Amino acid sequence: MKYRIIFILLSFFLNSIVQARLLNESLIILKKKSLHYGNIQTTKSFERKGLRKTFLNVNFEFNKALCKLEVVFPLTEKEFQSEKNNVSTVIKQSYEDQPTPYAGEITNTAKCSSMFKPIFLEEQVDSKKIYILKTLTGKDLSYGLCDKKSIVYSECTTFYYDQLTSQFFKINIYVNPALSCEKLTKNLIQSFTNI
Repeated sequence: MKYRIIFILLSFFLNSIVQARLLNESLIILKKKSLHYGNIQTTKSFERKGLRKTFLNVNFEFNKALCKLEVVFPLTEKEFQSEKNNVSTVIKQSYEDQPTPYAGEITNTAKCSSMFKPIFLEEQVDSKKIYILKTLTGKDLSYGLCDKKSIVYSECTTFYYDQLTSQFFKINIYVNPALSCEKLTKNLIQSFTNI
């Protein structure tokens, strides 16, 4: 129930952005609506209109999780698949074997243990298919870390395409590595798609 309320507020915020003339008006509306819940803290947001597409980015916090939401519209399903594949490839490549800066006697490549490599999941939430790429990231939210001491967050990058509105949603959720970002992601998407 708690996640449903949060996502109702978030979707209200997104709909307000699309319809509002100024992004600041939407932020004021969101803050007024979420004040008595106290869960959502918007830290940064902006809108950029391209020649054919609009890009919305919102950074927010709730339940001790850092969240980044990116919405691109209008977008075809083919463009969605291409964008999802591009983002996934960049993240996965950051964990591949890399040449060492100085060739050593033991090895010429730096390898990342499989425990640090990303996991790609396809999940069903209600009748919708979502794609989750789970990784471990550092303090600066960087990928490609292969050392336990450098890991600060468990991160889920989630891709969702809404066919009715031709909108592409990319949600990044960063939580303590001991917590499940997949569970939180699925709950948020479920709340979002049931509105």
